[in-house]
Amino acid sequence: MRGWRLYQKRNLGLTLLAVVLLASACITAGSDDGETADSDGLGSEAADGESGDGQATDDADSADGDDGSAGGDMPVGAVADPASLATIEAVGCSFDELIPLAVTPVCHEVSVPENWADPDPDDQVVLQVAVFEGDGSQVDPIIYFDGGPGGHTLDLLSFTFDTLVEPLLSDRDYIVFDQRGLGESEPSLACPEIVDVSTADLAGEIAPEDAGAASLEAIGSCRDRLVDSGVDLTAYNSVASANDVEAIRSLLAYDEMNVVGISYGTRLAQTYMRMYPDSVRSVTLDSVFPNGVDLWTNFTPSAERAYEQLFAGCAASPDCAATYPDFEERYFELLDQLDEEPAEVELQNLILGTTSPGVFDGDDVMGLVFSAMYDRGRFATIPQMVEDGLNGNFETIELFGSIALTNLNYFSQGMQLSVECNEELVFESFAEYEANLQTELPYSRLADMEDGQSIFELCEEWPAGAAPEVESQTVSSDIPTLVLAGQYDPITPPSGVDVVREGLPNSYAVLFPNEGHGLVPTDCGAAVVNGFIADPTSEPDASCVSLSPEPVWTIGTNATTEAVAMVDFEVDGLVAISGVRPEGWTDAGNGVFSRQQTATDPTLLLVQPTGGLSDVALLELLQTQLDLELIATGPAPVGGVEWTAYETSAVSGDAARAAIRPGPDGILVLLVARAEELDGLYDAIFLEAAEAATVG
Repeated sequence: MRGWRLYQKRNLGLTLLAVVLLASACITAGSDDGETADSDGLGSEAADGESGDGQATDDADSADGDDGSAGGDMPVGAVADPASLATIEAVGCSFDELIPLAVTPVCHEVSVPENWADPDPDDQVVLQVAVFEGDGSQVDPIIYFDGGPGGHTLDLLSFTFDTLVEPLLSDRDYIVFDQRGLGESEPSLACPEIVDVSTADLAGEIAPEDAGAASLEAIGSCRDRLVDSGVDLTAYNSVASANDVEAIRSLLAYDEMNVVGISYGTRLAQTYMRMYPDSVRSVTLDSVFPNGVDLWTNFTPSAERAYEQLFAGCAASPDCAATYPDFEERYFELLDQLDEEPAEVELQNLILGTTSPGVFDGDDVMGLVFSAMYDRGRFATIPQMVEDGLNGNFETIELFGSIALTNLNYFSQGMQLSVECNEELVFESFAEYEANLQTELPYSRLADMEDGQSIFELCEEWPAGAAPEVESQTVSSDIPTLVLAGQYDPITPPSGVDVVREGLPNSYAVLFPNEGHGLVPTDCGAAVVNGFIADPTSEPDASCVSLSPEPVWTIGTNATTEAVAMVDFEVDGLVAISGVRPEGWTDAGNGVFSRQQTATDPTLLLVQPTGGLSDVALLELLQTQLDLELIATGPAPVGGVEWTAYETSAVSGDAARAAIRPGPDGILVLLVARAEELDGLYDAIFLEAAEAATVG
């Protein structure tokens, strides 16, 4: 259930190229501390992994009060003084920056007991914490709780900073950290055994009837390895993480914090506000996962609702309805066709650039589409994906599969299993879960997305213990709370808003009708959250929701090259550059701007210093990073200076134009777009961007 903005291959290629050019320029200038581009990172919504456990512990039998207390003064699971059992040390940031961040955080290692109920100084968890400092005018920071459970936070900051951190970073500090068991924190509950099986499954190397057994074997191997290394799999859950958060707050000397959680992060937020209410000033629950709702029992009904919303959304759009009048029928026709002859594609790790085969039948594509509904940039491309696929063009399926492949390395599967098996499956009924799987065609495919294994089977292999009963109950709190939901969300549907608000009398709800899973990273979502945190006692201004555009269902339908407004930009990185860029385009950092109308919209503008590299070297980089072969078309006068112009020879699909200004302060300007749009965008933005670009 991770709510991340996704980047396609070319976007990543451009950001990699930007880092290379910046580093080259830095070296040319005589710097000894240029950045490297060998780090990890990609945010995306892949299909959620599974988890669950039916094992009970004595904790589940404790006498809980109505307020979540254990019959005493402390709420169930809370510790009187977590900071007294923890230590903090200022350290260099452990995560790599593929793209240099606009703001450098202050990083810390926080050591906490692995088992808070029975702390042992020899059994410690080391949490990696990064604090982005605001201007100091507000003393209560924001702290971000990531999704998954199991989603990495820190090693994805290169791709999430601009949408997740920067819009909320101004007058107060912003804390991000890798939860226990994942990412840069130690020990890691990542399971390379599961990644290997999943990669082989994507490649079609495992027969469908054997996939379930292979996954169970991988889970068992990961479990045995972690247990043999001394990891207590019962100690990685929301109650333990809430104690971690309280220790972080106290050690960093904050009195109160503003909690922002997305997806699973909303479940952790509910646990934290139950256990440590005096430490919380406000809470934002984005794509809420209510503690009192059975996630897996309701998985199939929630997925069906999302598919129906997808088909209804297209039908309600004049452009989409006219172009794809039989979208729903054709979608299931594609799945049947792929059962007969699966799509064979070449998948790419969008970070490392490595490739591997991918083979997708109808059930596989059902899963890819489920994941695509997390993000409007992807779900809006599904109608076109269907028509392309029926005609033998699997480009979008290849992109979705590449996203799934890349995400495997940025997720701790063991952490997800420990959380879900501990606090979700122990409170769910297998009979109800199984009954909900018995759906009529065509949605019966949803049961097959699990490769024949149930979440309950997975949890039988993972000894995660059981959460206290209070963790299955709706949280009651008077803490000011903002609850956000996306109409297209396939995993945490809008119905969860009413459930969680039953216990939150001081709450406000905002529904985003054109979005999926994860609203904070959107422009409107960030504006609403900023307004709420500024004054949690008043209903925030959500007027931007009504102004948010509808999904761009038909690729190119709403693309326009007329009257593109250009606005100033300035980059203070390894080498400074300034100029103008299209208003409203996504700023990917370091002079890279993406229109991103949909996940397959290739339209990008790059404005970068050449770093003293020759034209030949630059063209080789463009070929390597972007698979763009540019040929010289002659001199191009720009602002009284003679540049050299280049372009691709493509007449359909994606095309590009570039211009390079010579000299020690050389500049590369590159425009990538669909061939039919290239000329219009060249006239509308390229020439102005080139003329305004200035190094230094």
